[in-house]
Amino acid sequence: MVDPQPTTGSMADELRQHGVDVAIPFSAREYPDCQVRKLFAVSIVTLCSPDLLRDKYPLRRPADLRYHTLIHVDSTFGGRPDWSDWLKAAGVEGVDPSHGSHFSHTPLALAAAIDGQGVALSLEPLAADDLAAGRLVIPFTLRLPLQQSYYVVCPKPVPNDPKIAVFRQWLLREAKQKVYAARADQVQATQRQGADAPVAV
Repeated sequence: MVDPQPTTGSMADELRQHGVDVAIPFSAREYPDCQVRKLFAVSIVTLCSPDLLRDKYPLRRPADLRYHTLIHVDSTFGGRPDWSDWLKAAGVEGVDPSHGSHFSHTPLALAAAIDGQGVALSLEPLAADDLAAGRLVIPFTLRLPLQQSYYVVCPKPVPNDPKIAVFRQWLLREAKQKVYAARADQVQATQRQGADAPVAV
């Protein structure tokens, strides 16, 4: 999965122009000329290597971030929470939200986090594979929801096509299963690493 970019313009016109029956946009917009179902919501989470949970200064509470490098993704779209928003929501003081390493793309930031270079703040779905494999963990349970979500969008009257309806239902079912599976994988990966349970804030 790549960094999402919010869509602009008329979705129905764009789909018809390209001969597309089903799209999965990342957006906070409404599409009155389409049939729309939310696929899944997206949140910003903290991400780090499991090694940082056993570091000289282990990540046990959000205030422990003062001992670690903050990894930033310089987003190209507005409305995405940053470290300032997360630290404020966590009630953390004394940590400079601007310090740390900056990356232009999420894969680079996640690679740095996997390498133990610091703690990243990113969209949870973008780290799903690394979380499932245990390369990354979510050290704190605080999640900041985005206004944008992923949607299944079909221009009217395409949804009446039985094949499209079956495909839409399959997408919705798979998304629901993967959300639950990802959370279970995160718990198992943390247990395999022998790390402390994430701290609720």
